[in-house]
Amino acid sequence: MRTIILFSLLIFIGYLSAPFCFGQSQNETTASPTVRCPIGAGSKIVSGMGSLSVTTVEGSDNSIMSLTLAPSIINFVVKGFGIGGDCSLTLKTVGGLSASAVMIGPKIMAAFGQPDGTVFPYIGLGVNYITGSSGNSTASGSAIKIGFGLLTKAGDNLGIPVEFGIVMMNVEDEKGTVYSLGFGFSGIFY
Repeated sequence: MRTIILFSLLIFIGYLSAPFCFGQSQNETTASPTVRCPIGAGSKIVSGMGSLSVTTVEGSDNSIMSLTLAPSIINFVVKGFGIGGDCSLTLKTVGGLSASAVMIGPKIMAAFGQPDGTVFPYIGLGVNYITGSSGNSTASGSAIKIGFGLLTKAGDNLGIPVEFGIVMMNVEDEKGTVYSLGFGFSGIFY
């Protein structure tokens, strides 16, 4: 129930803030026709993010290495509010053992900034199906993903996202939360 409320609240905030997210007047005919905004209606952002972590365990020779790759796509339906999807692949090794997990699902995003700006803060929310395997065992469940980030334009069609993520998982009646910091590249299509 809490997931539905969060999801609905984010949609509502995105809908209400869309006309005001650029700080423009309501008369859009005064806006420069040459300004192309990455978070404007009709824009698409295709991203590839990644993170790598190595954790050492005190008193043990084993370390935990984790690599996550996460492509996503967002289509902005109105200024500052987009709908899309994402997936992620995580590979882990602990000593000689390895495990993998795949998550996939829908995503919404609220983004803010000036049309001619170079930095666009955003918040995203997704609900994902998760499946994982380790050795001969497999498990599946669900996950809620929340991301807070900044998309910095590095060119007209290139962006660099930096995102702090929180993933709350429920897999086979076991719950856990993962915190991450991811970096990547984004293609911006107008």
